[in-house]
Amino acid sequence: MSAGARRLAAGALLAAVGMLVVFAAPARADEGWIIDRYASDIEVQRDGGLLITDAIDVDFQRLTDRHGIFRDIPVRYAWDPDPKMVRTYQVDVRSVRDANGRGLTYGTSQDGANLRIRIGDADRTVSGKQTYRITYSVRGALNSFADHDELFWNVNGGNWDVPMRVVTATVHTAFDAFSTVTCFEGPLGSTKACQSSVSPQRATFSATSALPAGDQLTIVTALRKGAVTVPAPLLQRRERTIDDYFETTPETVGAALVAMIGGLGLVLWRWWTAGRDDREHETIVAEYEPPEKIRPAEAGLLVDEYADTKDVTATIVDLAVRGYLTITELPPTGILGLGKKDWTLTRTAGKAHPEALQLYERTIFDGLFGRGAMDATQRAVVSLIQRFSSRVGAAEATKAAFETEPTDEVKLSELKQHFYTTLARAQRELYADSVKRGWFPADPQRVRQNYVVLGVGALVLAGFLVFQFGSAFGAGLVGLGAAVPAVALLGVASRMPRKTRAGAELLRRTLGFRHYMEIAEKERQRFAERENIFSDYLPYAIVFGCVEKWANAFKDIDAVAATSSWYTGSSLGAFSASDLSSNLSSFSNQVSSTIASTPGGSGGSGFSGGGSGGGGGGGGGGSW
Repeated sequence: MSAGARRLAAGALLAAVGMLVVFAAPARADEGWIIDRYASDIEVQRDGGLLITDAIDVDFQRLTDRHGIFRDIPVRYAWDPDPKMVRTYQVDVRSVRDANGRGLTYGTSQDGANLRIRIGDADRTVSGKQTYRITYSVRGALNSFADHDELFWNVNGGNWDVPMRVVTATVHTAFDAFSTVTCFEGPLGSTKACQSSVSPQRATFSATSALPAGDQLTIVTALRKGAVTVPAPLLQRRERTIDDYFETTPETVGAALVAMIGGLGLVLWRWWTAGRDDREHETIVAEYEPPEKIRPAEAGLLVDEYADTKDVTATIVDLAVRGYLTITELPPTGILGLGKKDWTLTRTAGKAHPEALQLYERTIFDGLFGRGAMDATQRAVVSLIQRFSSRVGAAEATKAAFETEPTDEVKLSELKQHFYTTLARAQRELYADSVKRGWFPADPQRVRQNYVVLGVGALVLAGFLVFQFGSAFGAGLVGLGAAVPAVALLGVASRMPRKTRAGAELLRRTLGFRHYMEIAEKERQRFAERENIFSDYLPYAIVFGCVEKWANAFKDIDAVAATSSWYTGSSLGAFSASDLSSNLSSFSNQVSSTIASTPGGSGGSGFSGGGSGGGGGGGGGGSW
């Protein structure tokens, strides 16, 4: 292709693109109707009010499904001197008629910063040429300056989606008032001048050509000082957005820091005075037996201040070691013996009613082999069901769920989904027993719960402060500052249970006993000479988490002989202490998952900084 041909082709392409641009915009703006004339008559009154009649003649052309039009008049404006305030206009719709004076159906509503006047009947459609005359009063629209007063007004507004063939405005008074006028036409910000004329009592304005969709006519009329009374601008506090809630002023930042640092100081002070153990001695010295003969679950509670499933697991093994029951590992099931492991727990004959046990131990024992008598809460549930239930046998069924006949043997898997009630009861009893023995001044679990409630309450209060202070003063940062100590309080809640001096001393000795068990593997020969303590201390190894170390200290003993009185493995022949350690780990995991499982279930001048769209009024409209 020659250079000339290429230039010709390029020119044709540019021409085609130009035609697309020219014709595409009108196509987008073509709503199927047009405004033939938009004429605004504005009377300026002595008291500074405006009485305006907008004459809007439309042609719905090919549309047959329209009910009428709507006119949006802005009534809220940004106020530059104080961004926290908005300037408002008081607009009162006096009448809506057609060109013949017949009243038209209309309604008004607030649409953001606009007053929307919706004209037409939802049960009636119109077509072709229609005329609308909207009369309304406006107060608060005039601006006052040192040498003149001023009406800076957007006549038709730039938010119409259809073109307007003719746009005009007339401003008049019943007295001499006008001195200077100017006007602008075009899109927002345009400084293109329109046609205007002025006399002392009348000013006229008109667009020089048809206005496409989005263009508007803006007029500026100066009134001599004192001709009218110009009230002060009508101001309202601006409705805050979420971004306005967090103003970063020295006051808000300072208050937020006070709330945060002060709150954190209170949390630290509370922990220092009420959450620390009352210690007398800090040095941990090895103990060679459980101090004060405390049971494994009690040792576990002292160490972590929780009565958890690990403590219950250790109690079951401890009951077995002490002769109250036996644990038998069942042969593996499934293909190649890869099925889930299970164990049988058997009550030891002659110890059916172990009265010598602690209350929580008896609860666990009874929960394993038949839960016996109901506690107070369970009795209350049955009583309520008996009183209010209309189902025959509902109370009996509930009672049966709580109270079953004792059994001498139970599979561990059979405890699933009902032992959780026993677990909860045993935990409460263990906590209560620790308070009764003077180890804690208050129930550790209740203390944790109380501080969690306080933390949640403080967090809710912080959220309240964010919205209240944010909406009222832009000081939402204060609420965020208060949220930090609230979260800190939730974080420290688990550390708030406090031991008494006696409890702290017993903990120190218990940690000494734990240290003794943890170094057992390093002193294997010494412990090998004391085979009798292997089983006795094994439950403590469970709560201390050192079963493997404890078993390794006795890896050379005959584990079958050492545990034959309370544990039977599934494999034939001998097994080592390490094998027992592995089996007990599986047993502990199975117990933990089983016993805890539950049933499913602006006022600027238009002369100095004016342009199209810069004044009051304006807005836009459309059809519906």
